[in-house]
Amino acid sequence: MTTFLTRIATTSFTVLLTVTAVTQVPAQQRVPAIMYRQPQVGVEYVVRELSDGGSYLKVTGVNPESPARQAGLQVGDWISKVGTRRVRSQRSFDNAVNGATGRTWFRVYDQNRQKWIWITLEFGSVGPPENPGGNGPNAELTGIWQSSGGGTVHFHGGNPNQIHAESNVPWVGPSDLVVTPNGNGSYNFTYQQRGSFQDSGHGKLTPRDGNTIDGYLVNRLGIRAEFVLTR
Repeated sequence: MTTFLTRIATTSFTVLLTVTAVTQVPAQQRVPAIMYRQPQVGVEYVVRELSDGGSYLKVTGVNPESPARQAGLQVGDWISKVGTRRVRSQRSFDNAVNGATGRTWFRVYDQNRQKWIWITLEFGSVGPPENPGGNGPNAELTGIWQSSGGGTVHFHGGNPNQIHAESNVPWVGPSDLVVTPNGNGSYNFTYQQRGSFQDSGHGKLTPRDGNTIDGYLVNRLGIRAEFVLTR
């Protein structure tokens, strides 16, 4: 959608991660683990003391309707920081989460990419959308809309519970979107780029009126970009 707006920020962020990268989490574990839950984040985890002498939180479960799932946390990922606060125990994790307001950064060891990354986690967000018919009607998403970042978004096909769309942003190329209503007038969406950048992520659309939609997306590096759609 407006991912090209974040290309410079994404590049800088990637360089920062490369420069400040730490060694991978050692595989050797010294002590058995007890499973804990963090309901506000939506994860089950264990605290592991590793061969480097440090303690890390290993995700063992992710609630499908939680901020963790929305942010992309997966079973097997490791958490070392919430914002600037190092988390080494259940108490430090809970205190860091309780001290965060609305949105914060998690430093996570991504098991799939085998490297440390930062992700954005928004408290109060949900993964799967609610069934339509909740607190209010959803605005109709059809036709072609202009994006404030350049390019267009074309809503087409699908059904009321799952709308298919395509965004086409200059210098980035097309992206496929799957849009689902929340039942309160807003929509969640996921996207996958088909261009050379191969970016993916999620976001939210909130209609302001019949001709204006406020939106944001969070890419796979956890970088957020806001935009407005008009027609």
